Amino acid sequence: MNNSDADILKRVPPQNLDAEQSVLGAILLDNNTMTRAVEIVSPEDFYRETHREIFRAMVDLTKHNKPVDAIMLSELLRTKGALEAIGGSGYIAELAAFVPTAENVVHYARTVREKAVLRSLGSVATEIASSAYDSPPDVPGFLAYAESRIAAVTRLDTGAPEPSLSDAVRDVLTSLERGELAGVSSGFPNLDKNLSAGGFARGDLNIIAGTTSVGKTTLAANIAVRVQRGGTLFFSVEMSRDQIIRRMIADLGSVDWAAIARRRPPLPEDYEAGQIAHGAERLLELSIEILHRRELTPSTVRREARLSLQKFDGKLDLIVIDYLQLMDADPDERRRRDRRDLEIGSITKALKSIASEFKCPVLLLSQLNREAAKTESGEPELWHLRDSGSIEQDADVVIFLWKPPDKSNSSLIDWKIAKQRNGSLVRLDSLHFEAEFTRFREK
Repeated sequence: MNNSDADILKRVPPQNLDAEQSVLGAILLDNNTMTRAVEIVSPEDFYRETHREIFRAMVDLTKHNKPVDAIMLSELLRTKGALEAIGGSGYIAELAAFVPTAENVVHYARTVREKAVLRSLGSVATEIASSAYDSPPDVPGFLAYAESRIAAVTRLDTGAPEPSLSDAVRDVLTSLERGELAGVSSGFPNLDKNLSAGGFARGDLNIIAGTTSVGKTTLAANIAVRVQRGGTLFFSVEMSRDQIIRRMIADLGSVDWAAIARRRPPLPEDYEAGQIAHGAERLLELSIEILHRRELTPSTVRREARLSLQKFDGKLDLIVIDYLQLMDADPDERRRRDRRDLEIGSITKALKSIASEFKCPVLLLSQLNREAAKTESGEPELWHLRDSGSIEQDADVVIFLWKPPDKSNSSLIDWKIAKQRNGSLVRLDSLHFEAEFTRFREK
């Protein structure tokens, strides 16, 4: 063992015993602080086992509507046979005298929580390093496993409490006074008008589904470049980053897709070159990140979303994923699921959780099963969603695109809101597909 290994073994894991004592002491001083404390920390977040045991007892007393004071706490711990182990009634009295005021309980609780997160991260990092030295044969699989373990730590709440009810009400009133939409605009007024939030609601999982080559990616790219208020993350599994960028430039610059699609000379005419430059400039002005991942998991989405908050000044307005059936579940979920439909279900549940965590809509593209193309009208129904009924169950909004047989030779695409958890089901006016610009427009 070298000196650095010995030094690591001698290190004390991240902890702050003063902060732990301050949390417990503050609760004893003022029982009202218990509500704020439990929003931030759990018993397992305390480093010292005696502090875990005391906090568990405090939680038990609170659940049974009993006062959390030195007498009741001592009695409960005595009943559990744990009083002497934690230092007796004398230690509880010391805790009550440890802090002069309960006002800073949130600060102390956050410190305890942050140290717990650091301990978890250190433990996971050590586990990953140990496994890496064993030379796992499946390196891509091991990378995915390591990513999911780190993601499990990043999902831990860092202790930011929810705003008070009065603050939340004040924010809503301010938003109403400013005429701000509750949702994120899609850039398509008719769609926004028929979505209950006036756009894609924050925290919602939205599905755009259709058969192959009906225009799902095009519509998603059109929406992505029309989100103006905050950052947008666009994940593509099937198409390269280069292909997505070319489509967006064609849309924003109103330039013929054929000119954008060229990969070799001759160069476009001067007019086309100017339009391409204009489209590129508009794209660069947007707060958008386009990511191509051959293997995409919910953990990857969550990690990139966290990183994007730094790039977008803490504002994330939309996550687009193209598309569901090409995603993989996180490694731990893959091991637990022996059927693809169950794996898909775990993915949609994870993406719904991400939408809620980052308070932004997730726009997820999905394929339809083969039966959808066999209907006489071509109009899909919810049961045509491919691979899993959980897609319908987890989604807040489902939007279908399809090409009716009687419009096979036209540029019109039909669409409808087939599910809306908080709104109406609506057959929307047909979209006009401008193929030369790879974009849709409402009639």
